[in-house]
Amino acid sequence: MSWWTDTYTKIEELGRGSFGVVYKVQWFLSYYAVKEVERVDSYAIQEIEILKSVSHNNIIRYIEHYYDARKNKLAIVMEYADQGTLTTFRMSLNSSQERRLTTENALWNVMNQLTAPLGYLHQKRILHRDLKPDNILCFNSGNEMPTFKLADFGIAKLLNRDAQGLYYAQTRAGTEIYMAPEVLRGEEYTFSADMWAVGAIVSFWYNKTHLFRNVNQVLRWEGGKSTLSKEFQLDIRNLTASLLHPDRRSRPSAKDVNNQSYNKISWCTIL
Repeated sequence: MSWWTDTYTKIEELGRGSFGVVYKVQWFLSYYAVKEVERVDSYAIQEIEILKSVSHNNIIRYIEHYYDARKNKLAIVMEYADQGTLTTFRMSLNSSQERRLTTENALWNVMNQLTAPLGYLHQKRILHRDLKPDNILCFNSGNEMPTFKLADFGIAKLLNRDAQGLYYAQTRAGTEIYMAPEVLRGEEYTFSADMWAVGAIVSFWYNKTHLFRNVNQVLRWEGGKSTLSKEFQLDIRNLTASLLHPDRRSRPSAKDVNNQSYNKISWCTIL
């Protein structure tokens, strides 16, 4: 197979990191995103395998990939997020948009969109391990609230069942200020580590700032309090607090949060 630039036309650079560069590209009248990995390793191969194996409305869609064996470079073609990352979208809101998109019903919507794909992944025994605003892509939904899609599965992990029938990982991986405390301490962790990240992302959406600035703040977090306005109903405040519970066993599952948020959105819409 020829290199990807023989098929797609570069439009602009969307971002870069330690892995390489992401470009917005065009093929005929359609736009896509190409993640060009400069040094191919097991994580890059794993990302392709996971993307090819999943299908969910809230997970970024894999198109195809190209590999240059001579240069050991990989290019993953995915759908293009026309509204950027959750970070850039949230930070770009004007004051009137911010008032509408940080209401209680809007936050239920955020939780619903984050936990729907997580419930799907966790059922397939896939732990994302690097959930953060930069790894959630936003798409025009036809409404003011965008459609969220999880991306960047480079360090996701397929968990194996242990002797007690439970699933655990132990390798420290992810972005530190969105890592659960048990991950930072080098302890065993499981799907609830992703749920901690959901709590931190919901806090970011509402407060427009990261909840934690460094590892010490995460490790010192005592829990027991919500990061949302006291004007909100107790159920959503308690739920966000439980997502950020220091004890992983006290956090709700993705399925539980998704069911609760779905019911709340339906109820608010009827009203």
